[in-house]
Amino acid sequence: MDRAPDERSPGATDLQTGTRVRIVLNPESGSADHAGRVRAVADERGYEVVETDSAADARRATRGALDDGVDVLAPCGGDGTVNTVVGALAEADALDAVTLGVLPAGTANLFAGNLGVETLDDGFDALDAGRRRRIDVGRVRGAERRSARGRDAPDRLDGPDEDDAGTTDGAEASDRVDAPNDAGATDEGAVFVMSCVAGFPAAASGAAGSGLKARLGTLAFVVSAVSEATAYEPHPVELSMETPTGGRTWSGDALCLLVGNSRRFTGEGGQGDVEDGLLEVVVVESLAPLRALREAAVHRLFDRETGGVTRFDASAADVAFLDGPVSVSLDGELSTRESLSLSAVPAALPVLVGPDYDPDPAT
Repeated sequence: MDRAPDERSPGATDLQTGTRVRIVLNPESGSADHAGRVRAVADERGYEVVETDSAADARRATRGALDDGVDVLAPCGGDGTVNTVVGALAEADALDAVTLGVLPAGTANLFAGNLGVETLDDGFDALDAGRRRRIDVGRVRGAERRSARGRDAPDRLDGPDEDDAGTTDGAEASDRVDAPNDAGATDEGAVFVMSCVAGFPAAASGAAGSGLKARLGTLAFVVSAVSEATAYEPHPVELSMETPTGGRTWSGDALCLLVGNSRRFTGEGGQGDVEDGLLEVVVVESLAPLRALREAAVHRLFDRETGGVTRFDASAADVAFLDGPVSVSLDGELSTRESLSLSAVPAALPVLVGPDYDPDPAT
């Protein structure tokens, strides 16, 4: 269902003639055969292109676009490229300083699909049409211990593509100068546009191939890691949340915690409502629903009535892992944390969407 630009987002507008557009091009994403075409189309339409060869380079390109007063910044790559650019905007406290366009050229392109942008042609059409919305982002605060990565480290838990080279794979481990690996580093600016996943060892994501990620998205690692999970001990967890009906708490042993912004983990899964100012918080308490998930059709996630799965809608959530640090993934960026302080930041990020974008396709 196509909604009018201002139906859910007060102040949403179309872009004006003369808008300055810059593309942050990752030439190695996906099948790595898109760079020539992107440059040709961009040249025809008067869009600027900056090619990057690493995550650090993409972050520098993002900061350069801010310095140059670019109106629209369009990462071209997979979810990892988007993750890097949005993260750099957050680090600069500039989420609303530019409008984000997306040119999908990765393996799964989950975030672009959520915006109704399925192909490169869709992405260029969205840049031309300038149909803008403001979407929520998830913010995370708290102490963390970041994990160093080598090129082959299987530590992607959700979101970015494994082959999104130059933005989120092993190149980033050596390029990142703003992410210390020592314990106790404080992260005051981390954001996620898709999901936050806590629990399961980093090895779980190594079993998730790109084909499964394309079908299941952020839970591909869960399906592929069920056998490994038999030896994974649940964590004692305490949750304190702000929900539309007031404060809620939950405590118990959890195998994993799934927090969705533009992703939904229950019902039919897939895209979540990214303009409602809420996060979907899902606690998976036992292995049984994960086994059922693997045996079911892969396009489905957890039913709302699945046993061992508890779901909340929350504007904010404080999470304490009582038995020590737990692996946490923010749109695929891995860290180790003893606690999480999560909040939805309503209408924080201006984005360009396709004509079939629906903020809440479940309705």
